[in-house]
Amino acid sequence: MAFCAADEWHERVSDTLAHRRVTLGSFPVVDRQSRLIHLECPLRMQLEAGGAFEVAAHWLPLAVRSRLTPAADEHALALALEAIALDGLPRCVNLSPASLSDSGFATRLRTLLEAAPRAARSVWLEVGEAAAADRFDLTRELARQVRASGWSMQASASAASTACSRPGSTTSSSMHPSRWVWRSTPIACASSKAW
Repeated sequence: MAFCAADEWHERVSDTLAHRRVTLGSFPVVDRQSRLIHLECPLRMQLEAGGAFEVAAHWLPLAVRSRLTPAADEHALALALEAIALDGLPRCVNLSPASLSDSGFATRLRTLLEAAPRAARSVWLEVGEAAAADRFDLTRELARQVRASGWSMQASASAASTACSRPGSTTSSSMHPSRWVWRSTPIACASSKAW
């Protein structure tokens, strides 16, 4: 990717978001019995019209530098909700740690979730544990906002994988040890702290 000045980065990412030149990747996360837990859906951006959809490693530093990660994360959530409404498959969206610093971010996420309550039941939100710890008050506010919409938050308490299951279900899965996960249906997790 060619070198650009800060205002050029902002313009490129803004233009990409404004024209919805974004899509979601899709990687299945399965339990020990190979049953789908959710599709991990990282956001891809087409920074140049007609170009390739770039992975986060190529666009995320630009979005952070341009302070556009909240908008990118909101687009990712909106795309996930749209896809769930079409096929009913659960999806997980990763939220950038930088998005937590936007004072209106949690409220806007809550608004998106409440606007699509049926699809919202099948979406997962993730924030890296280190980022959540570094921005504890902001993470707590996000947890408060999503909890008000009927969501729960689970945080891994150890470096080992944590076994998780839905109440009343025998489905078991491994929760990534470095993630904080929000889910619309309460999750019971051993060795986890629920918020």
